[in-house]
Amino acid sequence: MKQLLRFTIGLLAIALLQWTGSNSRVAAQSQLKMEDYSHRLSEHMVTDMRQDERGFLWFSTWNGLHRFDGYTFKNYKTYPGEECVMTSNRLLMIRINQSGKIWCLDYDRNVYLFDPREERFEALRMEAPATSVRDIICCTDSTSYLIGGDRILCIDERRLNLTSGQGIEEIRFGEERLGGKKIVTVIEAEGGSPWIVTDRSLATTSTCVSLPENVGSIVAATSCAGRIYLTTDQGAIASFLPAKQTLTWERLPLEVQQINFLQAFNGENIAIGTDRGVLLYSLYRRRFTHIDPSRS
Repeated sequence: MKQLLRFTIGLLAIALLQWTGSNSRVAAQSQLKMEDYSHRLSEHMVTDMRQDERGFLWFSTWNGLHRFDGYTFKNYKTYPGEECVMTSNRLLMIRINQSGKIWCLDYDRNVYLFDPREERFEALRMEAPATSVRDIICCTDSTSYLIGGDRILCIDERRLNLTSGQGIEEIRFGEERLGGKKIVTVIEAEGGSPWIVTDRSLATTSTCVSLPENVGSIVAATSCAGRIYLTTDQGAIASFLPAKQTLTWERLPLEVQQINFLQAFNGENIAIGTDRGVLLYSLYRRRFTHIDPSRS
């Protein structure tokens, strides 16, 4: 696994250099030795990457699923005549659930579950078309959520049978129940039920907390240190405490036109990716730091 560890560290180092800017002093002073593994991939278009509990790296590509064991890549896809044939071997997204199986979303927005031990795919069959699925969330309570539009597929992995549909519940929400028109994501709060985040609210099966009218619509969410953090299209960031169901808002320190991501790390920082660089927010100091690679 040493080779795999070197590969993983290399990917993280490359990402860090890209984040800080290729012309920055950090990049100029770094002595990064790169090892080229691209010739071992059957497809260079990589759309997602995940690491499982055994340390293997998994890549979704435009030519199926790839596993890297530290030395070689192995490609998994389907072929005509097999029991399960994907409508497209172009994969957009992968997520690893609690049992170690891998959810795969293909180019046609169909969903498949890959079993690494048996090395086979199985299709998720739904009565309604799967074209609206745009995100997959895997929680630690062995529940997965497939998100699309105004509906969520709630999947109990302990009872899951893809052939019979056992363990799969389709949940549809109206605007009156959720307080919003679009489901953004599902956030697993510490020690509690998952919260459904819409463009205008946070909700569970029994509770709905709506946003103030003057802060805009939610575009991204993440959890950190027992709280849920939200950003809106009007440049606001909020802290939500699930236990007390309280929202605390403040404005970002600079005007932005676009928020690309919201990511928690180190248990005490939030990174906000914008069209004007990255804003780092320290939860304990309650202070922003602006990183703009274009000015490095």
